Amino acid sequence: MADLPIKHKHYSDVIDAGGLVAAVQNSLDANASQLTATGISESRFPTYARVERGNRFSQVYVAAEERQFLFDIWRDGVMYGNGRTSNIDEMTTAMNDWIADSKTVGEIGQLPCISLVETAHIYDIGGEVDHRWNSYLSNADPYLRELMPFIVLAAQQPSLRQLFPYTSHSTFCFSRCTGYPFSYDCPHVTPADGLFTVGRQAGKILGAGDPEFAVSLVLDNLPVQCGPAIRGTADDLNAR
Repeated sequence: MADLPIKHKHYSDVIDAGGLVAAVQNSLDANASQLTATGISESRFPTYARVERGNRFSQVYVAAEERQFLFDIWRDGVMYGNGRTSNIDEMTTAMNDWIADSKTVGEIGQLPCISLVETAHIYDIGGEVDHRWNSYLSNADPYLRELMPFIVLAAQQPSLRQLFPYTSHSTFCFSRCTGYPFSYDCPHVTPADGLFTVGRQAGKILGAGDPEFAVSLVLDNLPVQCGPAIRGTADDLNAR
């Protein structure tokens, strides 16, 4: 162990187990969990593991300067919280509660090692689409200033208001699902010099004009039978 970097010395049990994936699996097994840990096979000390079942999963990392297992909890492509503990069994117990036992957001949030994200309860009751639109409409951040004329008009269109909005750099995008990965099959809008360019994935430009023109162009190029954004990811959409 003398030749190992200092950060590895915080995880002698992990190294003895054969790596992070093996250590997580050993802890799951010791707690009679039926879950399976996976990860990336590396010749050096691996620092990532994943535990997944159905629409829920957790990812595990390790801190560099102290012994801390850092993990998150996801459902339907949305991160609901972050975890932090120096005790690997405490972590795997929380992961089993969330993934295998399907504990509610309220229940998992009571665990001392879990911190829920601010929007966890909003997503839990299915209010994420309205919340996201309202957050953009009330947002005074400078990076949104150019987009606001388009956002205000788009929010008045029921066909667009039912989709999940998000931004990528300075581009305003729409998704037919609320979880990541998004659907990436709706037009997106980028402002430039007072005009709004409407495009598709793979760089195809549909046109450019004022906010009214951009809204009309987005509406005309929505996918066929484009309904309300579903809870889940693009994979869930494709499975329908």
